[in-house]
Amino acid sequence: MLGHWWFLVLFVPIAFLTTVESPALHCGPEEYYSDRQQFCCEKCPAGKYVFDECSWPRKPSICKSCNEGKDFTAHANDFEACLPCSECKLGEIIVRSCNRTSDTECRCKNGYFRPPAYEECVKCMTKCPDGQIIVQRCNSITDAKCGLPPTAVKCPTPQMITNGRFSANGSDIFTSGMFVEYSCESGYKLIGEAKIFCTESGSWNSSEPNCKKATGQEAVIDIGVGSGIIIIIILILAGLYYVRRHFNGKTSCYKRDEDAKESLITVGDNRPGQQGAASQIQNTEESNLESNNTNPESPASLPQTREDSAAASDIQLNLQVQQSKKRHRVKKNNNCEELEEIYFEVRKNVRPRNWNMLMRKSGLSDNEIERIKLDHSNNTDEQCYYMLKMLRDKLGIEEASSNLLDGLCKEELNGIYENLINELRSKGITIEIKD
Repeated sequence: MLGHWWFLVLFVPIAFLTTVESPALHCGPEEYYSDRQQFCCEKCPAGKYVFDECSWPRKPSICKSCNEGKDFTAHANDFEACLPCSECKLGEIIVRSCNRTSDTECRCKNGYFRPPAYEECVKCMTKCPDGQIIVQRCNSITDAKCGLPPTAVKCPTPQMITNGRFSANGSDIFTSGMFVEYSCESGYKLIGEAKIFCTESGSWNSSEPNCKKATGQEAVIDIGVGSGIIIIIILILAGLYYVRRHFNGKTSCYKRDEDAKESLITVGDNRPGQQGAASQIQNTEESNLESNNTNPESPASLPQTREDSAAASDIQLNLQVQQSKKRHRVKKNNNCEELEEIYFEVRKNVRPRNWNMLMRKSGLSDNEIERIKLDHSNNTDEQCYYMLKMLRDKLGIEEASSNLLDGLCKEELNGIYENLINELRSKGITIEIKD
């Protein structure tokens, strides 16, 4: 019996000790467990990585900084190297550049969106099936949506006012978004809103104004102001006439000086009795370039007869008529993505005071322009963008770009026109000028 007791005393404690495990080592939230050192080390902060582990438990590791613009770490970490910066994909623009503590931030550029579970941006839909319209615009995360057009909301016909009239661009049906402008006859003053518009509820935003007979003093002031305006208009027209008379063709979008001279010679050669006038003009220009002492008013520098002068004037008039009938045409099958990017950038170069008239001359109606201005009343850049977008949706990108070039010419925004032409050609986009 005593032998059994000795066995229990010696071996039971040993068996018990073999089943007891050492407690697990727990690291703090800002620490990590080093397999090499077998203890906890402090993590490196955001913007750095672990160059070498700590030599003592719970002490800082040796950290090194990431390279600005090349790699990063966004949080406290135990990485052995920084993470490489991402690059924006096709159809994306950079919102925020990569730095030591954050990756590059990208978003889809205008005209593109990223569907759920997609890695790349997709081009937005620009046209709907027949009988449908775009009811929701495209943004960076969702495509445009099509739907049936809403039933047009009509407003009652505006009331005529005594001693006044209203203008509605010739329309006799008034739907939401349309404007009506009132004016008074001479000797009367408008009291109230001159311009009212039809709201989506089917009512006008303001009641009709009325015309009040002007007092003697107001009438005198109105006459004086009116006379001053008339004089200013006459002076402006006279100035424009002078400029067109003396500088005609020098800033034309459609013809440069050399082309005009060649056309002048060609027309003169093809018309009997006028060959001498065209040749005389060409010879006169060459003579003036060869000699600095030539008197500009000498007989050699002018047409020799009244018949030659009349012929030269007739040729110049024909050139003007031919140029006024020409239009730009952006050929199809160009790079549409680059064409759209250049097309929408135009809004950044045109002054606000010229913008609405440019859009009218490019193909938008007054009601379309006013509706967009109301929808985006607090952001001028958005107004310009959505006017260009409406023009593109109506006509397609090539036709809209062609109309925009024509509009720039008609508005005589020649510097912007030249820059746009050069940029289009630099991208390999073909532009033709046709009758």
